[in-house]
Amino acid sequence: MLNAHDVAPLLGCQPSTVEAAWRTGKLPGVRIGQHWQVPESALREGLHLLALCNMQPVDVPAAVPKLPPPMPAARAQETRGRQRREPPALPPLPPALQKS
Repeated sequence: MLNAHDVAPLLGCQPSTVEAAWRTGKLPGVRIGQHWQVPESALREGLHLLALCNMQPVDVPAAVPKLPPPMPAARAQETRGRQRREPPALPPLPPALQKS
């Protein structure tokens, strides 16, 4: 398993750039706890697929399977530590304040 500090020198970028690519789904990776990791074989395969997709003309349907879509923002918020609670229900207005 490789972490961002292992992958960054291979790609010639900063570890934060690798983590951003994992968050957006541009690179294959899995978040384990607070850290992202990727098996070396999955990274090689993902980069290979990206290279093949970049070689294909736009109008030709790609026979290469695509990477999974990035995690929706709402889902990403849920996985960041504590989960949000529903706000409490408001009590009904007293009859004197209700509009007729």
